[in-house]
Amino acid sequence: MDKKEVILRTDLPLAESIKIADELNQFFSGSSFYAAIENEMAESMSGHELIIHSIKLIDSSKKYYFTFGTAEQFPYQCGYLIVCADSKSEAVEKYRAKYPDIDEGIINCSFIYSQEEWDREVNNCPVQYSMLNESCHEIIR
Repeated sequence: MDKKEVILRTDLPLAESIKIADELNQFFSGSSFYAAIENEMAESMSGHELIIHSIKLIDSSKKYYFTFGTAEQFPYQCGYLIVCADSKSEAVEKYRAKYPDIDEGIINCSFIYSQEEWDREVNNCPVQYSMLNESCHEIIR
């Protein structure tokens, strides 16, 4: 799973760090984000062992890229948008909820790429034709 993480280092006691992580998890309830505690052993300059408590904020969703050509039925002309979801089918479902099919059964965009496919496409495409030259119109979570 493609996870993005942010680490918040704290000098709080473990119990307080756990309480904050629990509050963050309540706040992020229903989203792809969650908080987890990480403990790391370190040594002080004087040689004493320290335990550093950190709170990791993790986005466990994957990104799917929906691209657009110049057809007027598309929600946008050219460019792309990103849908964050746990699977391609969930991404398509979220996309269709906002941008229904014009022709039943045909997703109203040019192409759909997973993060891996997008990275490969962008890296193998000549700069002048790269989607990185296009606009990201929105992110659907």
